[in-house]
Amino acid sequence: MPYKLLGTPIVEDHAECLVRLYVRDRNGAPNPGARVKIWAGPAPTGQPAYWRDDAPFRNPAASGMLEFISMSGPMPENRDYWMQIVDNNGAAQSDPIHFPFPAGKALWYITTVQEEGAPTSAGAPAGSAPGASAPIPGTTIDERLAAMNVRVETLNPAAGQAYWKIISVKFQDELESGGTHHVYYTVLDEKGMTAPGVPIHMDWMGREASDVPNQAFTDGNGAANYALYKGPQGWRPAEGPGPYSAWVGDPDLRGSRKTNTPGEKIIGVGLPMNRHVNFIVTWRKVIAGAASQQPAPAAQQPARPATPPPAQPAPPAPTAPATTPAPATSGMTYQLLAPPVSEDHAECIIHLFVRDNNSAPDPTARVKVWAGPAPTGQPAYWRDDVPFRNPAASGRLEFITMGGPMPENRDYWMQVVDNYGKALSDPIHFPFPSGKAIWLTATLQQGAPAPAQPAQPATPPPAQPAQPATPPPAQSAPSAPAGETAYTVKGGDTLFAIARKFGVTAQDISKANNITNPSLIKPGQVLKIPKK
Repeated sequence: MPYKLLGTPIVEDHAECLVRLYVRDRNGAPNPGARVKIWAGPAPTGQPAYWRDDAPFRNPAASGMLEFISMSGPMPENRDYWMQIVDNNGAAQSDPIHFPFPAGKALWYITTVQEEGAPTSAGAPAGSAPGASAPIPGTTIDERLAAMNVRVETLNPAAGQAYWKIISVKFQDELESGGTHHVYYTVLDEKGMTAPGVPIHMDWMGREASDVPNQAFTDGNGAANYALYKGPQGWRPAEGPGPYSAWVGDPDLRGSRKTNTPGEKIIGVGLPMNRHVNFIVTWRKVIAGAASQQPAPAAQQPARPATPPPAQPAPPAPTAPATTPAPATSGMTYQLLAPPVSEDHAECIIHLFVRDNNSAPDPTARVKVWAGPAPTGQPAYWRDDVPFRNPAASGRLEFITMGGPMPENRDYWMQVVDNYGKALSDPIHFPFPSGKAIWLTATLQQGAPAPAQPAQPATPPPAQPAQPATPPPAQSAPSAPAGETAYTVKGGDTLFAIARKFGVTAQDISKANNITNPSLIKPGQVLKIPKK
């Protein structure tokens, strides 16, 4: 069959009975043009059917996801539902996929089918030749982890071998974790889109031979997590690595689902001195032998179009060092990658994905939410009860605006702000029309180029000849007076982390360097660190 099931469906307990089928083309990209037939009938074949859909087929949404609610609560009796990809003439393009719902249970099934065959030149899925592979992204690791003896165990597979590469490791200390104590996994496919159904693992030192490592599977957002637990004495980072290691794909030490795709490991994590901390790790599927990519992979929001071709020269020349992404055309730190994607659903919801400049989830972003008339949202006729909201570890912020269709036309807005409430993105408009129940999905990325917006006239800045193409050589590199230390900002640095490293406050550093927005420090920037 042209379409094959990727693994077995993930099963989760919920309040209703629901199937989410993700359909991918041979490049791993969403396939909203697929035709999916749905029916219910006895196992193992589903024939003869005791229920058929009113429509001959259904199409997935732009994200490639087809959501089907089979019951709004627990299933009253044992029922077997089926889905199958068909062509324009109704001929089968996949084997029937079985979704059994037991009586008295309310379950979600999440699974993915993908078209087989060689990839087209537009993409490079797993197994494609190295020449067709997407560039291999670099790895960004929180610099605090080196002192904690936490490390990434890299792989060096043969050319052409697919593997899961760690592209980002973030750390949240006890002041940043909000009381949680987890490893948060985010898994992206070779196109940089979220990868559901991927096995994730956690092992620990001192495990008894009769025990088996923890194993779970990523959800529809490519996310999963495992809690970390304290030991009798607590882990002391100065004495060596922590007790836990985490990875995705193979090796599968439980033997339940071998994927033939090995994964890099994060080794030595744990709870230092039994304090509640988090490790946020992002893996991406890559093909060994492809060229290295600098700086970062494409963002992982499935619904957005391909990255604009480089032949569009509207953005101005970068003024930052070459190691940082080109600044966005609006001057904002975070840019919208594409207009929000709309999908019909049973309720009105906004899903905003926030990514850093390496396309990894950014759960530390602060997002302000309000409702008000277009175009500015001011004056607001509704404001959030909290000054800002943080995305989940997967980088997704979900906001439910109405539990059913919107009773009247309403305009909602979201905006990323810094610690002082200053805008780091343009307001993003989410319009909900009267009588409609829709989901609106969008992605913001730090340092990304702005999407093409036909409604906004392109105004390239040709009249900026005075701005040199090379970065200002000493943008913030004043020589440090006696008693002060000069520090060069590295990728992943925050003003808070730098201040803690030198035993001063973030306000001290801001004052010494005339910084008005502490969120906008850049790699390569030289800071004066005042003496204690």
